[in-house]
Amino acid sequence: MNDDDLFVVCAAHPFAVLVPISIITTMLCGGIYHLQITTDPVELWASPTSRSRIEKDYFDRTFGPFYRIEHIIITAKDQYKPVSHSTAEGTEEFGPVFDLNFMNAVLDLQTQIETKVRGINNVSLSDVCFKPLAPDNNDCSVFSYLGWWQQNKENIDETKTDPDTGIVDNYLDHFKFCSRNPVSTKDSTQLHQSCLGKYGGPIDPDVVLGGFLKDGKMVQEPPYKDANTAVITYVVNNYYDKEKLKPAMEWEQAFLDFMAEYVKSNKSAGMHIAYRAERSIEDELKRESEGEIVTVVISYLIMFLYIAVNLGQINQFSRMLV
Repeated sequence: MNDDDLFVVCAAHPFAVLVPISIITTMLCGGIYHLQITTDPVELWASPTSRSRIEKDYFDRTFGPFYRIEHIIITAKDQYKPVSHSTAEGTEEFGPVFDLNFMNAVLDLQTQIETKVRGINNVSLSDVCFKPLAPDNNDCSVFSYLGWWQQNKENIDETKTDPDTGIVDNYLDHFKFCSRNPVSTKDSTQLHQSCLGKYGGPIDPDVVLGGFLKDGKMVQEPPYKDANTAVITYVVNNYYDKEKLKPAMEWEQAFLDFMAEYVKSNKSAGMHIAYRAERSIEDELKRESEGEIVTVVISYLIMFLYIAVNLGQINQFSRMLV
């Protein structure tokens, strides 16, 4: 039997040919339910046999992977204005992130995240965060410009007046000192407050402030006081064993849900907020992969319909499968 004879036989018995083939194809497609979508960026972008991947796996097994990072980037809108303050160097203007109302809003957001955000199994930030000085200091490693005041409103509101000159030192004077001496345990103002964060380490101004460089120009002494953006970074423990990551993944999901609701509500009025968690890239890859399934199915159905209409000879129901 040549090819032409085979085509004739198939065309003469459409139901006998298409029905069994459809059943077999459907059974074979059943394996898609066991499909595991790769969402780990490392798995996608680096071959398991590549030199860089082998060395990374060795490092992670031996020393542990790098910490998981959660970011919040808050930019002040027009509602918050620059702040003027009289210093020993004359009257200076500070960026909108130093507006006390803005600082209080950021402090409230941080407090809620650190105390109220909990995962499915009641996992809190304290359960998964990196604590470099534990057990002597059990505070989480959080990088925020409010760390210069130990995230304490009383420290921010504190003022002292020089009896000789009448100059008032406040939180802005403390900021100026700490932006130049972030590792100091006592500033040189009359406040004598520490610059170290609650977790016991320094707060680098390059990490917690943004928007102070105009047109991206680099300068020898960055004008941190002109900042219009605050960056908050939470450092979470990471593990090579994926099973140990479940608590961190649960808290990150709760964090993302909380931030989505916070931005959606009026609580973020006057602020433009962007945020991400370590799991955000994997979540987006998974969402994109699952979202394309419907698109692929519809495209195949349209393709089959096109073939049936343009290549078939449908003039009556009995010839539908021809």
